[in-house]
Amino acid sequence: MTPWPGEHPDDLLSAHVDGELDAPVAAAVGSHLASCATCREAEAGLRDARALVRSLPTVDGAPVIEGFLARHRAVIRLGAGFVAITSLGLAGLALNAATHREVVVPPVDALVAAHQASAPTEVADLDRKLTAPYGAPPGLIGSARQLSRHEAYDGTDVGAVVYRDDDIRLSVYQQPGRLDWDALPAGRTVAVGDQRVWFRSGAPVVAVTEKGDLVLTLVSDDRPAVLTAVGGMPGWERRTAWDRVHDACQRFAGVFRLDG
Repeated sequence: MTPWPGEHPDDLLSAHVDGELDAPVAAAVGSHLASCATCREAEAGLRDARALVRSLPTVDGAPVIEGFLARHRAVIRLGAGFVAITSLGLAGLALNAATHREVVVPPVDALVAAHQASAPTEVADLDRKLTAPYGAPPGLIGSARQLSRHEAYDGTDVGAVVYRDDDIRLSVYQQPGRLDWDALPAGRTVAVGDQRVWFRSGAPVVAVTEKGDLVLTLVSDDRPAVLTAVGGMPGWERRTAWDRVHDACQRFAGVFRLDG
């Protein structure tokens, strides 16, 4: 039985010419060649081809490459400069987008109207969600109120969570960014614990504060419910600067995407 399928060792002839076969296989191929004129002719053709390739003169490609570089050096330098400038520009834009915090001025009157109408979706393009945006907890417990999360809505750069304690209802509106305290309407700014809080005069009770990278607007007819939320709502921090640089680069690169 031969170490190759079929009648002739066609696939082994090239390796036999190059001396790459194991001794037992090489011996079997040699034995076959002694009795097969067809394979001897094929092997001779392979040896002639090898000899022709070895006889070709060696070509030094360095002068060709150097000549190409000399003729196109100005274009290459221009391209390299363009890539460097573009990279610096992208990095600058990405870093600016990553570290910039949007200045937020809550639309207090609109938020109050949405709370009173029990219609958070009228504030912005909000969709009701099963999970709360920006890590709003399922419950808020204070000295006078125990509030449970009843509804949650999420939209573009704004979220809304409705808490209840029996007949008491509290709306919490969340906007990522930095609060512009000076742009708030007339009211009082006081300290609640270590938290700076703005209160609007009159009813319902409206409070605005910020925690981390989140601006909170709290609306309820019940002052203890608002104070419970001021103390109990967690802060929200943006991700690491590197993650934000990466995301900003992805958004910037999307401007130039050509896939439709």
